[in-house]
Amino acid sequence: MDTGGWLILKMRTKKLGFTLIELLVVIAIIAILAAILFPVFAAAKKRATMVACMSNLKQLSQGFSQYSDDNNGRMPKLGPVWGRGTPIYTQDWCGCQYHVECANGPVLLEKGSLWPYVKNRGVYLCPIDARIKAPQMELLYQRNYPLSYSANAELEYVARDSISNRRFSRVMLLIHEGRNTINDGYFVWYNSTDKDMPATVHYDGSTIAFLDGHAQWLSYVELCKRRESREWSIYYTGN
Repeated sequence: MDTGGWLILKMRTKKLGFTLIELLVVIAIIAILAAILFPVFAAAKKRATMVACMSNLKQLSQGFSQYSDDNNGRMPKLGPVWGRGTPIYTQDWCGCQYHVECANGPVLLEKGSLWPYVKNRGVYLCPIDARIKAPQMELLYQRNYPLSYSANAELEYVARDSISNRRFSRVMLLIHEGRNTINDGYFVWYNSTDKDMPATVHYDGSTIAFLDGHAQWLSYVELCKRRESREWSIYYTGN
């Protein structure tokens, strides 16, 4: 092989690999791109979860409306019945079981009065809560507790036409309750400051649905403010 051919072969061989400096540059570029894109992906996932949660609330709100239409305009039973001895499976909206002689029992969604209108277990549970225990529940049911949302206890058996203030866009229907306090689908907000509390998993706030069917995100501070003002009440007379 002549000298010219040997030089060409050497140049071709040299181009087949990366130098150490080139490899380090590529790794640095990948690291920079990852540092930029990972927070974007994480934020997008967090946003998508919140949107899914609001979608759940809208579907459940529609189910409440359909139930009301089929039952002379009245809301369903919202809280579980207390019993003794043999567990009582009640026809409350989400199929909660509660009995005096033990801690909070299971939620049997298929036994809830809303199930004929919302036959999808995923709609009753925020995607974030699927990985979080519900410590208020009996140990057996803490890890796989299938419920994220609680209904305004004040609305139990209430007929929509009987609500005097007609502020349907301000009266709370459902709320994403905090995992540390949820123990049924019954949100007694008007005489408790620590037993039933909103969640904080969505941007330091959570989702809420109102009696007119719309759902939105509110900060935890704003949720507590509205709770204290009592504007979630069907009897509220303020502005």
